[in-house]
Amino acid sequence: MSRMPRREFLKHSAMYAVCVSVIPPLSYGETDKELVVDPCKTTADILGPVYRAHAPFRSDVIPPGVNLPILNVSGTIVGKDCRTPLAGAIIEIWHADEKGDYDNDSPAYNYRARWKVDQTGIYAFRTNFPGRYLNGDTYRPRHIHLRVSGKGHRELISQLYFKDDPYIETDPWASRPEAMQRILTLSQVKTDEYSVVFDVHLTA
Repeated sequence: MSRMPRREFLKHSAMYAVCVSVIPPLSYGETDKELVVDPCKTTADILGPVYRAHAPFRSDVIPPGVNLPILNVSGTIVGKDCRTPLAGAIIEIWHADEKGDYDNDSPAYNYRARWKVDQTGIYAFRTNFPGRYLNGDTYRPRHIHLRVSGKGHRELISQLYFKDDPYIETDPWASRPEAMQRILTLSQVKTDEYSVVFDVHLTA
């Protein structure tokens, strides 16, 4: 597993500002400028500097020999009508290991995977909890990156966060109002195993 040096990460952090600029605008109320999040449109987030293309298609993302608490991530990808499963859509995930490091060049593609949904639109990944890492003088909260595409729909780049993470409030992206729909509540399945459900709504 390759560790991305912190200096290198911070150097690439400038890319974040560029990525933020491509987040689609949201609507606000006429008088109080209250944020209105469309429930039929999953909000976007930054791509980040550690994306790797060509991750393997698989559902079990846990590297061999790793014995850590398990996180099951699942949901349904639906199309622009907000209800019909989008058959053939591809969802890609990647995240840091428990130490906060990303696998940037290993052929194993640790904690990186893709899934192509069938006519049900359902995806499911079995992984471990991502670690936190310093970004400047604060930690990024635990997060999982998503990249979702489907025929006839706009590609989505986003991130999932977890409720009660102490670093959400200080993170410039997780603390944005449009990230609220992506801060998920964990459900305990059994000892050292948890699950979250996140449905993805793509737009035309």
